[in-house]
Amino acid sequence: MWSFPRSPAGWLAPLALALGCANYSQPAAETEQWAEGVRETAGQAAELTAKGARKTGRAVATAVTGVRKGFDEPDPGAYGPFPEGFARRIQSHMRHFGGASKKASFQFSKPGRGYLNAGLLAGGGVSWQGWLVEVTVQEDSLFASQARPRSFVVRMSEGEVVEVLEAEYADGLRWADRGREGRPGEGVAANME
Repeated sequence: MWSFPRSPAGWLAPLALALGCANYSQPAAETEQWAEGVRETAGQAAELTAKGARKTGRAVATAVTGVRKGFDEPDPGAYGPFPEGFARRIQSHMRHFGGASKKASFQFSKPGRGYLNAGLLAGGGVSWQGWLVEVTVQEDSLFASQARPRSFVVRMSEGEVVEVLEAEYADGLRWADRGREGRPGEGVAANME
């Protein structure tokens, strides 16, 4: 029992033969020209496939090199001074730029040294070093049971706020102080107004 071949190589040749034999009045020169066009197209397809494989190979090699090298470690002396008055600065920043109301209450973690690496494809170098503070903001509302606290991570350098990130988007930041104490909710510097 005959079945249709699954691979193109199995049905391409019989198809070409059938098409070539379908018209007996076709001159041999036209058939040869058609065959030459098929060979040329197949050559172009093979060349593009090889070019794509080379580009993919280079991308994989870059990624493997980045993973093998890994991320750079931060310079222990480049974090800057401890951010004195951090709670006041963060509250002011978040009220002006972050949409926190004047009645909002804040809870702060103890500042910890932190850094940010560039991506592996960018070489994995340290792109920022400074201090990180976790902040929980609770808005005061008439429906207090429905108001949910919002968690943030604040980057600080030289005592100034650099960036405020929602906690769920701050995974790229690294804490240099691995065994840090005082996460939000533990009341380290609660409601400093």
